[in-house]
Amino acid sequence: MIRAESHRWPYKFVHALLRIVLKTGHLKLYEHTPAMHVSERDDNGWITVETPRGAIRTRAVMHATNRWASP
Repeated sequence: MIRAESHRWPYKFVHALLRIVLKTGHLKLYEHTPAMHVSERDDNGWITVETPRGAIRTRAVMHATNRWASP
């Protein structure tokens, strides 16, 4: 359970959410894996992300960077 005061500490809040979601087994986290290409949604709503480890099909992509990224 996430405590109410977590909103004051964004890092703790995100860490707690990540820990909860990882326990469910419905999230895969790929660190240090650059996305070489991100496709448009197909007719069924899937997005394909090409990486050096292979292709990943997903319905949602989170783009996180600490620098400028081209569209």
